[in-house]
Amino acid sequence: MKKTIALAAIACAAMQMQAQDITKGMRFGAEFGIGTQVELNVRGEYAFNKYLSWDVLTAKYAHELDDPNANKIGIKTGLRGYSPVLFSNVRALMAIDLGYTGSTWEESDWNSAFGMDLTVGLNVYKGLYFGYGFSFDRYKHGKDKDHTFRIGYLF
Repeated sequence: MKKTIALAAIACAAMQMQAQDITKGMRFGAEFGIGTQVELNVRGEYAFNKYLSWDVLTAKYAHELDDPNANKIGIKTGLRGYSPVLFSNVRALMAIDLGYTGSTWEESDWNSAFGMDLTVGLNVYKGLYFGYGFSFDRYKHGKDKDHTFRIGYLF
């Protein structure tokens, strides 16, 4: 009997811990990435439920490491999905954001293009997550693909 009560108490505590991490409604996030470029993203995210969110607006600044004159600014929107808890409150996540990216290079003043960001990673503790980021910006000239390691936090 004591074992059954102990197991029930542990199950209830685990469900309460998981329920505290689920937030419906608007929340904000910040993300830092480093790889072929250094980037800083801020976003507003609307959570529909514990598995699906809409990145309402993502603002991104990126600086190319191989070209000191290359800077990018992006405005995007997209979807973010979360898996069920895999183990110990760790969940997988995937996000895809589409929108506009503008950039400067030494040869040109301002270029604008279609931009896409893909993030795949793990939500490891409440709002803290890390993962791999892939950015694609379709320019007529210049580099259009970037790979980064991203770390972020949801407030």
